[in-house]
Amino acid sequence: MPGHANSLPIADVVSLAGAGLAWGMTPAVTKLGGFTGIPALAWSGAQAGAAALMLGTLAVATGRRLPLNRHGLWYSLAAGVIGLAFPNVLLFLGMLHVPAGFFSLLAPLSPVLTTLAMGISGHERVGRAIVVGSVLASAGVLLAMLPGAALPDADALPWAIALLLVPTAYAVANVIAAVWRPAQADGMALAAGTLATSAVVLLPLAWASGHLAGAAGAWHAALPLIVLQGALQAIAFTLYFRMIVSQGGVFASNVAYVITLSGVGWGAVLFAERPGWLTIPAVALVFAGLWVLTRR
Repeated sequence: MPGHANSLPIADVVSLAGAGLAWGMTPAVTKLGGFTGIPALAWSGAQAGAAALMLGTLAVATGRRLPLNRHGLWYSLAAGVIGLAFPNVLLFLGMLHVPAGFFSLLAPLSPVLTTLAMGISGHERVGRAIVVGSVLASAGVLLAMLPGAALPDADALPWAIALLLVPTAYAVANVIAAVWRPAQADGMALAAGTLATSAVVLLPLAWASGHLAGAAGAWHAALPLIVLQGALQAIAFTLYFRMIVSQGGVFASNVAYVITLSGVGWGAVLFAERPGWLTIPAVALVFAGLWVLTRR
């Protein structure tokens, strides 16, 4: 029976792990992209375009209709700007200053803030679980910013605080999806449209600001990373929507646990990042908050 804890198909467990590993690797690949010297707008627009092309091709090949009506286009524009364009540019800039593993501790704030926002807006009842879960997860993130945790030094704190806007933007996009999402539109097709809209917004800005021209000497090194980033997003979205259909949103939300662990792991493997001992209680608090929220 779908959703039964003792009868989870192995494919759903693999999907959960695969989506978490893919999304957990995103900050590390973004950090590598920053090292190539490619400007922020050029990177963000190109990787969104690559992901849109891959996901859109898959959506069309599997018979999914892209959201080309007025409602679908407006939704894609709002979600693409708030949920992708803005946070992707900020993430690119922030990854030049903070460890890749640190952002993995911020990522679970997205489902926490989404639940909190849905409650405050009246779309979900604000019960004790929402309050307790939000407080626990927020305490874990604050702990991660202290000396001896996931940040190497206090100089990175301003960028760490700025990066809090990334999961906040993701949460706003989630609320937009819950409230404005076209009722009959396929999730994968909407994701492709949202990514395409993000690219359409960012690439002209990159051209107008000179970022595309400024990237001329960096494309050779950055292009493989852009393709990899696009593939990671396409894979993660595909597996995520598979979990939504198979087991529902509560099961799919558990991907946040895997993102945190895999993000810290990728940072250690690719950049030899060694978080301080306070990272352990920080992760425990974040996980406790997520557990209180998702157990409902």
